[in-house]
Amino acid sequence: QKINIHIFIHICIILEARDIIKSKREKLGFTQTEVAAQLGLGLRMYQKIEDGQFPKFKRENIRKLDQILGTNVYE
Repeated sequence: QKINIHIFIHICIILEARDIIKSKREKLGFTQTEVAAQLGLGLRMYQKIEDGQFPKFKRENIRKLDQILGTNVYE
């Protein structure tokens, strides 16, 4: 069974970004609740970001998350 290469690449990018966000948050000692509050989101909404559900979020939230964690996920 063939996999669409574009879908595969997109999934890999999302998984990598998800891992970067979670590991950086943990390295900085932030809880999910703390980061969610800094973003102005509820905990469950932030958890969706860490689950890799980025397309549903405004770009501003991902940019702000990059600023909070010192990551470059948005780019």
